[in-house]
Amino acid sequence: MRLQSVSRSFKKLSLVTYGAIVALVLQGCSSIDNIIIPERAVKTGSPGPSIYSIQEPAKFTVNKLPDGWTPVSWSNLPGWSDDAVEEAWQAFTRGCPSLQRQPSWKKICDDGQGIALHPVVVRRFIEERFTPYQHDSMGSATGLMTGYYEPFFEGSRQKNARFRYPLFATPSDLVRVKPQAKTPGSRMRRDASGRLLPYWTREDIELGRARNSLMGKEIVYLENPIEVFVAQVQGSVRIHLNEGGEIRLGYADANGYPYKSIGKFMIEQGWLPANQASMSSIRTWLEKNPDKYVSVMAANPSYIFFRELSHLPADSGPLGSLGIPLTPMRSIAVDPNFVPLGSMVYLASKTPEKQALQRLVVAQDVGSAIQGVQRADFFWGSGEHAGELAGRSKQPLSLWVLWPRL
Repeated sequence: MRLQSVSRSFKKLSLVTYGAIVALVLQGCSSIDNIIIPERAVKTGSPGPSIYSIQEPAKFTVNKLPDGWTPVSWSNLPGWSDDAVEEAWQAFTRGCPSLQRQPSWKKICDDGQGIALHPVVVRRFIEERFTPYQHDSMGSATGLMTGYYEPFFEGSRQKNARFRYPLFATPSDLVRVKPQAKTPGSRMRRDASGRLLPYWTREDIELGRARNSLMGKEIVYLENPIEVFVAQVQGSVRIHLNEGGEIRLGYADANGYPYKSIGKFMIEQGWLPANQASMSSIRTWLEKNPDKYVSVMAANPSYIFFRELSHLPADSGPLGSLGIPLTPMRSIAVDPNFVPLGSMVYLASKTPEKQALQRLVVAQDVGSAIQGVQRADFFWGSGEHAGELAGRSKQPLSLWVLWPRL
């Protein structure tokens, strides 16, 4: 990678895209730290859109609500009667093919498939067949809602003078292992003699040390390295091809190292003032210090690999951890140790403009940075506007889980 070329590439980013990147880099509790990056692979093997060291959920089951949840009245849910619940219901029923294997959900899914998608009908069905639950920790701790999205970038199948930074498919030498004290992560590589070695880090990959492992695994080339990093952070991306047409990529695997915040690293180095950082100051710093690019990115050893999702319709969202497309503004990522995947969740938070955001959503994704019971990553959708909202999302959160009445 030629650092001079990196500097020139930064200047080509649109203001909106750069603003989203800045938010990703800087917000210690938002975006980059929490924005679900791909490690959304779960026991089903379905790749999720969003990275971090693979920490597969300890409980991938929706058959039982975890301990600590207490039933409450519907009146405890602020704005419940005003929400267009039928939008979330559609998102929920798309997951029923997976949920129906769980006894707690089979009858709900069977009975709910045929109801009219009318707000009154859907709300009545939900109120009759579900009970809202509030976690015991809700009164003593403030939750956090961040956001993520599916970016759009331009790219090319062939490397050329404009498009030179690849997104890779899973390397053939990557081996999944169960993390142990003597191994740095959950992925290893097998060398020519058959020995298992630690897999390549982000720094190894970006400096070309892993070229033999990655040769021939290039799916598409992007215009600058920051776009590559953003695609990995989000775990999914749409690419308008220079040759014509569009492709969609989703998370396939990772190198197994834990995610580390590059924003925190830059602040710790004294390169970014924590209380004065802005879009213009970050852009200026990167342009003036291209020789620091590799060291900044090396602070985060995690690296994501992709797969092409040719079967996804153009008008659908990216795949979540349940293997079904996410629904903009109705899908969230959660910690499945506390909130069962596939379940409906009612959240009360605010938009980046500080307007009330009170709505029914569905827990359809995970991310290793999304940890704890009062924690959610809100899927805003696709494109630049969604990216702007995702990058600015860092709001207090209260949530309730809706559980079937048995």
